[in-house]
Amino acid sequence: MQMNNIIKKSSLSLFGNNLQNGNPTSVYELNMWISDNDIYSIVFNEVYEEITFFVRDKHDISIRWFSRIKELPLCGHGALAVAHVLYDFLPKGALINISNLKDKLWLFADNRKPYIVLKINNIFSYTSNENIVNYPFLAFFNCGRDLLMLVSCYEDVLNFDATLIAWESHNFVGFIIASKPNKGVVYFRFFAPRAGISEDRASASVIPSLIQCSLLFDSNVNDLEYVQLSGSDVSFNVFSKNDLVYISGNIFEI
Repeated sequence: MQMNNIIKKSSLSLFGNNLQNGNPTSVYELNMWISDNDIYSIVFNEVYEEITFFVRDKHDISIRWFSRIKELPLCGHGALAVAHVLYDFLPKGALINISNLKDKLWLFADNRKPYIVLKINNIFSYTSNENIVNYPFLAFFNCGRDLLMLVSCYEDVLNFDATLIAWESHNFVGFIIASKPNKGVVYFRFFAPRAGISEDRASASVIPSLIQCSLLFDSNVNDLEYVQLSGSDVSFNVFSKNDLVYISGNIFEI
């Protein structure tokens, strides 16, 4: 790999209420896409679990994310990191469609902060011939990339032992455990063992699935708070409009 393929490297911590609690990523702006072997040579020399790469030309922005194990289909904090890096260049108030995730991911900026924009997922009731785990689940939902496991309350989310699930028996990239809305709050956790992430710190990419699930119980999802019980002090700024959800949060440069 030619070092001149790298225009800029940034390291950022996202969604945390301080630098240490956020979800970190390094962001590489490239002048063109390089081979996957060259990308992995960068990833294996990084200290963070998920590394972000993007290419920008006059008309398009494309973004890819990698862990040490595989390329990831979507990474919310990595996408917001790109929106932060490009904030001064983004036209304010306009949705910027990401070319390799067309009509699935947009970047957006107002006069105060950058956002990522995702479609609110269609989710489907999921059944399995296998006993997923002996735990007080209320329902399971197929969210496409992830399996959402619904429980009744905060304690059921907090006390869940992820080692009880036979991840390898299912084809999902990630597993969400989430509570029903209670007093305006949805509690959740996210695990992505196939991507090498035992438990994610801050998982913006699952919020559209949480919104769709919450609509089964509470029609006013814009008044809900989404609290991730990952052990880190993280928070999300979320609002939805039509079938899109806008997500932002604190961003710290490392």
